[in-house]
Amino acid sequence: LEAEYPGIFARVAGCRDPFVSIPEQVANHGLAGMETNVVLIGWPQDASNNKRYTKMVSRMIDLDVSLLMMRYQSDKGFGKYERVDVWWDGEATTGQLMLTLSHLLTTSSAWKNAKVRLLVTSRRGHDEASAQKKLEAMIGDARVKADGVLLPPLADARTLSARIRQESGFADLVVVHAASPTEDESFVEVNDRLLAGLGTALLVRPSSHFSDAPAIFEST
Repeated sequence: LEAEYPGIFARVAGCRDPFVSIPEQVANHGLAGMETNVVLIGWPQDASNNKRYTKMVSRMIDLDVSLLMMRYQSDKGFGKYERVDVWWDGEATTGQLMLTLSHLLTTSSAWKNAKVRLLVTSRRGHDEASAQKKLEAMIGDARVKADGVLLPPLADARTLSARIRQESGFADLVVVHAASPTEDESFVEVNDRLLAGLGTALLVRPSSHFSDAPAIFEST
């Protein structure tokens, strides 16, 4: 890893059960004042691991770290490294973190020419002009080169998946706020449905550090 990615420090730890060991490593890694604050993990490929994966994710959320989950599609990889679509609901505290991640991504040689779009679905009863202005201000404050796209309201929340496929079907990376489980679907199932038919995606859950992150819609 150190040879392939200059500038990083790598450490390999053996374990019997990664679903148990990863949260333990997160909880015990680092020094006083330099604790782990962001964790990047993969996505389950075998449905039989869904429950154990969900339990692992819940444990790391309890540890209050920002969690990044890479849903890598080996048949598509990262495409041409030309387009990153960031999906935000305009309210969740993930927005600022996802923008920062996109900025860091475009500082790498592979993604330096990528176009970043921040897509937000508008809400009924909200002033779209005001929302667009807030969206552009947020991008400007973050000092990120990105296009803010405000889309029309959806008739049904479940149609969000179809909209993401329509807008981001050709994106090389899709960045989304990880959806919460429902009564009918587990954490993995609800996010697999949300991202069905897409290429590689990065699912994000922020720590409490981002609790004061800006929003363009007020919670109802």
